[in-house]
Amino acid sequence: MAEEKGKAVMPMEVEEVEVELEVDQVEDEREAETVVEAVQKAVSDALEKVEMMEEEGEAAVAEAADKLLEEAVEKAVTEALEEALEEAGWDAAEKALSDDLEKVSLEAESARMITLESSDGEAVKVKEASARLSKTIGNIIDDGRGDEAIPLPDVSYKTLKKVVEYCDKHADEKSDTDEQKEELKNWDKAFIDELAEDDDSLVKVIMASNYLKIDGLHNLASQCKTTREQIGKA
Repeated sequence: MAEEKGKAVMPMEVEEVEVELEVDQVEDEREAETVVEAVQKAVSDALEKVEMMEEEGEAAVAEAADKLLEEAVEKAVTEALEEALEEAGWDAAEKALSDDLEKVSLEAESARMITLESSDGEAVKVKEASARLSKTIGNIIDDGRGDEAIPLPDVSYKTLKKVVEYCDKHADEKSDTDEQKEELKNWDKAFIDELAEDDDSLVKVIMASNYLKIDGLHNLASQCKTTREQIGKA
């Protein structure tokens, strides 16, 4: 088949189909004609199928080319836009905005007060930032129940006051520098030493910090109790 201009070249070429039939060997002439017609039809169908494949192949090539062109243009535009934004200082502006939003969020937490209700019915108000040192209370606030008094049936008023004292100190105190970290460490030592003067109070703070999931306080109080027990056995 002659190749038409603009059509994709197929890997197979159909130039000529020759069918030789030994008609003399066929007793029935009609049967011979039937065989010839069947072969001719098969050849015709094959040629038609090849043409369809050529047309489909041409369309597929065109579609693939369009897709590649579209992707190339999109990539070029994206890269150019990112470069322009970077030159214009958008990255710095976006970071500054993010920092401002975080600062506003922290200030809002510091200003909002959360009410905690002890097991003996006493209410203790605490800053949200301090309350969030407790994972248990933080989850309650996130569930939208921070506007009402949060009951703590396993924590007495006396114990809750000590827990809040620790949380207030750690929520307010910065520990960015080595000096600040050392100051906070000294405060923790003084706090736990005073608490440990009453073994019952120490145990209750350990239990409360475990219930409220305040890891720092729980580790501090538990370590103190372990040390005291080891000294007592010595």
